[in-house]
Amino acid sequence: VKEAEEFRKEDEARMRKVEAINQLEACFLEAHEYLKELGDSKLAKILDEATAKSEAWLEENRETAKTID
Repeated sequence: VKEAEEFRKEDEARMRKVEAINQLEACFLEAHEYLKELGDSKLAKILDEATAKSEAWLEENRETAKTID
């Protein structure tokens, strides 16, 4: 029973992490859609750069990233 409880906690933590990553990726998609609407403006370039940096960080840290409980 103790072992099952331990696995349950690990599964819940893993699920929170997956949900957090999914939410972040959804934000990236929204940002890309907004960029299309902005066209070739200065704001679009700034947002595109920030989004690209964030996406690169996520790809590099996907496995080691932690959620804030």
